[in-house]
Amino acid sequence: MTIGQLGNQQHLDLASNISDEAGLDSLKQAAASGDVAALEKAAEQFEAIFVRMMLKSMRQAQDVLADDKNPMNSQYMKFYREMHDQEIANDLASKQGLGLSELIVQQLGPPQEGYTPASVLRNDGNLPFVENAPVQKRAAFENEQAFIDTLTPIFEPIANEVGIETNALVAQAALETGWGQYMVHDPLGQSSNNLFGIKADGKWDGQKANVPTIEYKDGIAKKQHATFKVYDSLQSSVEDYAKFLDDDKYQKALTQADKPHQFFSELQKAGYATDPAYAEKIVAIMKRLDG
Repeated sequence: MTIGQLGNQQHLDLASNISDEAGLDSLKQAAASGDVAALEKAAEQFEAIFVRMMLKSMRQAQDVLADDKNPMNSQYMKFYREMHDQEIANDLASKQGLGLSELIVQQLGPPQEGYTPASVLRNDGNLPFVENAPVQKRAAFENEQAFIDTLTPIFEPIANEVGIETNALVAQAALETGWGQYMVHDPLGQSSNNLFGIKADGKWDGQKANVPTIEYKDGIAKKQHATFKVYDSLQSSVEDYAKFLDDDKYQKALTQADKPHQFFSELQKAGYATDPAYAEKIVAIMKRLDG
């Protein structure tokens, strides 16, 4: 066993007891370093925690109606019952009883075919808040490849005009729309064709869509409503994007167009996006496209 493997095993051993907070913290650090085995173990532990909380709530509801004089309802019995519930939670989690750990690994682990991890999704774009959706929304593209194949030829002229890689624009649009799966929709459920998350200001005299969104303020994400532009076609969205960048406040970003990370960083600083990790997320998608 190598030194690295020994270190990872120690992380797993430390976290074997779900009540060991130090071990769990150590395990989370290992998972953050890219250790898939540690991530899987951390996900299992978090699922167990969830199950324990659920069982505890159920027990508390039951205790309200319990007879305090019943010997089966003594503090000792409750103690052993809690230990038993803990074992049930651990057993369910180890066997992926609820499937939560698998979802956590999919979200936080390495990219998988046909699955977009949370790390590449923009946090201040239009999100599908189901509870607020008055109409049925449909994905604009069948899958990621259809998204790429459809938009690449549309983006190429604008990319050449701006002086940026075509894949950079594909990546930005992918982040803004969740690969076309979560495009902003108008009140009638029609796609806005808004590929770049451009909001409607007082100068915009076209159609608009007011939808729930997440914005960052002072580093804190908050849910709010925002009004976005609605275009009659994808081509119109791309053309308006080029005009949008012609604003004086984005000129510094345009001077860095040949360096995507700097370009999107400057866009973010100029107010295009509130997510402080905006550039990193787009570059992460670019690497997938280029790889």
